[in-house]
Amino acid sequence: NEVFLPLVEKAARFQMLVFNRWGELLFETVNPDVGWDGYYQGRLCAQDVYIYRITLEFENGRTITRTGDINLLR
Repeated sequence: NEVFLPLVEKAARFQMLVFNRWGELLFETVNPDVGWDGYYQGRLCAQDVYIYRITLEFENGRTITRTGDINLLR
């Protein structure tokens, strides 16, 4: 895939964060239609493992947070 973009349905609020292995924030979005393309400050990131955190809030007040890793390959 060219872009890391989770499929999200029926969430009132969305947030996705992507970090490098040292905890530096590389990407943030609150738009569920915008994903991470592997770039940071206009430069392609190194082939490595990156961490994501996705938080979803639903209209009933329920909140779900998921974390995982992304293997960036060239």
